[in-house]
Amino acid sequence: MRVAALGDAHLGRSYYPVTTAEGVNQRERDFELAFEAAIDTALAQDPELVVWLGDVFDHPRPTYRSFR
Repeated sequence: MRVAALGDAHLGRSYYPVTTAEGVNQRERDFELAFEAAIDTALAQDPELVVWLGDVFDHPRPTYRSFR
């Protein structure tokens, strides 16, 4: 059985004082890109089961942007 284990995305993490040209916190964007890459890589392996370990969001009350 192929199992994909992912975790600790910490979406919404923004502890870095630099923004992108679009006005998004650079660190937050880095976490989004890493999350997308991890999901794409995991799904490309055609797993039979996906297990999420750890935090999805960095804060208990994530921003709307974190959900996108």
